Amino acid sequence: ALLFLRDITPRFAYVSNFGATSFSIYSVDPGSGLLTPVTTMSASPLGPYHLVLDPSQSFLYASGGASNFVGTFAIDQTTGLLSSRGTIAGANSYGIAMSPDGRFAYGVLAGGNTIIIRGRDSSTGLLSGSGSAAVAGTLPRGLAMDPQGRWLFVSDQSAGTVRAFTVDSATGGVSANGSIVAGGTNVSFSTVDTGGRFVYAASFGSNLIFPLSIHQTTGVLSNPLGSVATAPDTAPYVPAMHPNGVFLYVIAQSTNALRTYAVNSDGSLTFRATTP
Repeated sequence: ALLFLRDITPRFAYVSNFGATSFSIYSVDPGSGLLTPVTTMSASPLGPYHLVLDPSQSFLYASGGASNFVGTFAIDQTTGLLSSRGTIAGANSYGIAMSPDGRFAYGVLAGGNTIIIRGRDSSTGLLSGSGSAAVAGTLPRGLAMDPQGRWLFVSDQSAGTVRAFTVDSATGGVSANGSIVAGGTNVSFSTVDTGGRFVYAASFGSNLIFPLSIHQTTGVLSNPLGSVATAPDTAPYVPAMHPNGVFLYVIAQSTNALRTYAVNSDGSLTFRATTP
């Protein structure tokens, strides 16, 4: 997964290295949006998968996938380096998301068809609680939160669908709100643009990205723009939006490269560069 500090001109970006139990940290060029490697840090005992920030950008949270943990990491505001603050059980949790007010964190259990809801202590950053909600499908894996906290979107790797859930901002609870077949195969992860207008779903089985339009009243998804091919860096896996909403980044699973796209005003994408 790829994650940016949410300033309009972020200084750092984070990449989770699942197989290597580590994080890679990059500096971000404020003009071009291109990334430069800074360092790699251990994430042990996690094999970190998906990443999310709290609203204050003081803490980073990493789902552990098959390592069965969700980890909390404090962020050094000067260097961008991470320090562990502990883990909680998160059996087979891949996707992770957070409400915009930072009160609730969400995980999805791949193969368990369950969204896990945790409360969060804003001072320590630690997670607790045991709320949950059922999610239909065959292999739900990715989570993406609307920036305004209205809707939560779940990507289903096997079914190739993205499911929408309405979020109760008071309780953190979620309720199903329809789904769309994004197209392609193996749609594992997605992200929402900063304006809450589009979900970008990556199909690593078909080498495509799907910009899905979000209805601004109902949260229902549609696909007016078709798809964007990602060759030659194949198997697009985890998309991430730059905080200014102008750039979309996609990790190519087959090459471990980062592809940078410009986000156009209509939600469509234009390829810009590849970072090894």
